[in-house]
Amino acid sequence: MRRIAIYTIAEGKDTINARIEDAVEYISDELGHDFPHSKIREARRKHQQGHTVSQHESDDANLKIGIDMPPGDRIEDAEKPGSVADHPREDGHLITVTERDAPPAEPMRILMKRGVTVHVIDAGLRVKSGKTGGLSPAAKRAIEAIKDTNDAKTDPNEPLTGHVHKGGRPPVGCRVENGMLRADDNYSKVRQTLFRVENGEMSRAAAARRLECVPKTIDNALERRELYRLDAIEPVEA
Repeated sequence: MRRIAIYTIAEGKDTINARIEDAVEYISDELGHDFPHSKIREARRKHQQGHTVSQHESDDANLKIGIDMPPGDRIEDAEKPGSVADHPREDGHLITVTERDAPPAEPMRILMKRGVTVHVIDAGLRVKSGKTGGLSPAAKRAIEAIKDTNDAKTDPNEPLTGHVHKGGRPPVGCRVENGMLRADDNYSKVRQTLFRVENGEMSRAAAARRLECVPKTIDNALERRELYRLDAIEPVEA
């Protein structure tokens, strides 16, 4: 049975549901493991009550969720959320949501040497060690990229640099505020999906179904690569 862990930092209780949903959807889409809705409701409820760690099983995977939240939102003596990183073993996965959720460089190296693949959803990164047992140059670059972007995370409340809205319907994954394009709630999902289309991992039709749009919308988005910072995504399958 595959062992998967989710670790993410929640700014408060209001963000817990969104972080869990993003990670569980990613596990379903990218790894092919689905967990019953009742289990996920149970996880959300438990974490909303202040528990930092919960564990759940499906037919083929064991999932451990760690939510790092402000001390005032935790129950007393809650388990350390970072402990979930010890859960995955060889062929396991550690799922993080944002760049700042990702482990520091040395713990990440330890995880990958153990055979764990580390995912950073918002950055579009999937990092694992080389087949020879050491870290590949691409994996090392990805670790450095995560370190470099921890302080440069896209803030949905900040305009997408240099992108003024020129009228009409905003591009998929974006919204308009004060004449500027800003990242909408699904910006990260759109960005990942467009990258997979460019990389040949997903068809335009499949991408359109995933984003609930028409294939022409995917084509239009790919013509504006700089808007989605596609060059900044580096998948690693070493």
